[in-house]
Amino acid sequence: MKNFILAIILILNVGLVAQVQYNPIKIEHHIFNRGEKSDCYIVYKIPYKNLVFMKKGKSYFGGVNLTFEAKLMKKDSDVIIRDTKEISINIESYDDTKSDKKYLEGLSKLELDSGKYSILPSFVLLNTKESYKLSPFNVDAAANKIIMTPIIVESKTDSANGGYKLVNYNGSIPHSLENFDVILLADNKIKSDLKCEVYQKSKKVTERKISLVEKDKYLIDKYNGQIFLTKNADGYFLNLYMIKDINKSLFEGKAAIKISYPDSAKTISEFEQKVEWMDKPQFLAMGEPAAEILEIITDEKDIDFILDEAELLNERLTQFWEKYDPNKETAFNELMSEFYNRADYALLNFNSVNKRNGAFSDRGKTYIKYGAPDKIDRVYTEKNQTNEVWIYSKLNKEFIFQDMDGLGNYTLLK
Repeated sequence: MKNFILAIILILNVGLVAQVQYNPIKIEHHIFNRGEKSDCYIVYKIPYKNLVFMKKGKSYFGGVNLTFEAKLMKKDSDVIIRDTKEISINIESYDDTKSDKKYLEGLSKLELDSGKYSILPSFVLLNTKESYKLSPFNVDAAANKIIMTPIIVESKTDSANGGYKLVNYNGSIPHSLENFDVILLADNKIKSDLKCEVYQKSKKVTERKISLVEKDKYLIDKYNGQIFLTKNADGYFLNLYMIKDINKSLFEGKAAIKISYPDSAKTISEFEQKVEWMDKPQFLAMGEPAAEILEIITDEKDIDFILDEAELLNERLTQFWEKYDPNKETAFNELMSEFYNRADYALLNFNSVNKRNGAFSDRGKTYIKYGAPDKIDRVYTEKNQTNEVWIYSKLNKEFIFQDMDGLGNYTLLK
């Protein structure tokens, strides 16, 4: 019964808390073939919080100098192609300098002969002398590919330039409540519709026919600080196919996309894509605490089962929340997301000397269960004790917490 009550309260308060998660630099690449040569577009985005900002006048200046170095993966080859770009930004708000939800996006292009390459990214943070090397990645600039690597885009086109905005998230498909599309750019010699099958864990998730959307010249470009696939007279003449709302039925993990002709069982292209939860709550990466915090809404039997086998913890946690998913038509569980976003907020805002993890404090548990109060009254007693009164007007509930020692150790009185 209390699980049902919690579900109602969570749904009423969806969207009240900020999410908390560390985001590394996101990098993805896309190859456009031009006969024996190819253009490799490398797109990336860096959270503002990973930059170093310096105040200049009324704004804050930050950025990076980023280099991509491509080496041909061939014995005794000394072929190296390099591209270096400096990108920067001025922002007005100091709070934005600490944001992991706002990004500096960039684009580099390498002209490659046909072959396989190892690409080493490195960067220098502006306003510092710090330089870093990132993990290398491989690209295949093979000539005459029938279908290019999938491009993950937002479901709406940009009205200003008519282009498709890239998600720019490591080439991953977002596990999200919001819908996203996959664009497949194909050789213009293809004249027919195509068949798309998507698999997860060897199980077919979806099968559909995808029709040609349009034929035009395309390239990847930067517009107003964001990365788009756009039509351009200097671009590459290709067929554009689209898989709409591809993420709707996909869970976190790997997904296989198989493309064939409608009347043939032979696969003409196959791609493995990662499905990632964008802005995933930090609490879900903490292991056992993600299960233990469920004490707020369920009994020890459920928690013990989730914790019984460490390697199955995430799978069993997902199974637990599936029972309370308010929308069975999508893979993304809004209730689970809201619960752990609240846990993130409590983790950071209600910790104390005695409770390093604020989610397990009395205020933290109350916040997770009921969301942000409509009003907080703070009262100071004659004994230098602090009382916090949380008022939930819509729920007709009131909670009183007392800090007896001035160290933030608030205890629920009633």
